[in-house]
Amino acid sequence: MTFILLAVVLLIGLIYISDYFYKKVIKRRLINEDTTFKEYVNKKLIDEEFYYSLTREDLYITSKDGLNLKGTFIEAQKTSNKYVVLVHGISIGPVGSLKYLDAFYSLDFNILIIHQRRHGKSEGRHSTYGYHEKQDLFLWVSYLRKIFGNDIIIGLHGESMGAATVLQYTELDQNISFIIADCGFSDLSELLKFQINYSYPNILRPLLNILINLINIRAIKRAKFNFRDTSPIKAVENSEIPTLFIHGKNDSLVPWFMSEKMYQVKTKGIKELYFVEEAAHAEAIKKDKKTYDKKITDFINKVLSTREC
Repeated sequence: MTFILLAVVLLIGLIYISDYFYKKVIKRRLINEDTTFKEYVNKKLIDEEFYYSLTREDLYITSKDGLNLKGTFIEAQKTSNKYVVLVHGISIGPVGSLKYLDAFYSLDFNILIIHQRRHGKSEGRHSTYGYHEKQDLFLWVSYLRKIFGNDIIIGLHGESMGAATVLQYTELDQNISFIIADCGFSDLSELLKFQINYSYPNILRPLLNILINLINIRAIKRAKFNFRDTSPIKAVENSEIPTLFIHGKNDSLVPWFMSEKMYQVKTKGIKELYFVEEAAHAEAIKKDKKTYDKKITDFINKVLSTREC
């Protein structure tokens, strides 16, 4: 009787904790974009005057599941057939992509900053870590090709969940010129295990697996996606698209070794790995913006020069 009672109490506890982590992971609180913009301006990650001087246009599409999605299109400084889609991470919203503008604009790229579902001015109730988002991205890329032609050069840059999105996108389309994946995770189940272990270091592995399964059941029922189908590393393994992996060595949210694992399993196409010492999650560019911009500039020039040969 005592054993049954303990088992029931344990199960109730796991259900409670799984609900807590579901809300923390899938429905994370969104960060105020105005506050973030001011922070970026103060840290000289964004030149406010330069940003507002750019020619910008709001674009809209409808997702496969009926959500209205927004994007902000910024024209290149001169006529160009080069395009890049900037994909932000969870919580931060599209303002998180603004700190990456400079390098691409200097390279004469037209820039599309998308508002991922549930963020910015896009609709949606759940974040699915690239599962549904990669389909949204496919529609955005298709939109660009429809308007500007199938022969345009298109690259993708993603941060955090955005990195996971652009990497999983390769399952749908290999006709992309390059990918830059900044602090992306390799597998969602493994990421959650890491994060739960970080919060509860003494949790037993069998209980950890049960907890992950309970969170996954909620995700399947409420957000219509399965953790088992959210694994960027599986997409990377089969991708031939030139890819630059970037990660901060002090990242406690998504461990740096996940980018290293993805770099190692990628056996096709150009690949590079750039670690930034002492950088926390999504802060590689904050540590040294000049070096960061040079890294991606050199990578893109290398890829495009190979393409022209």
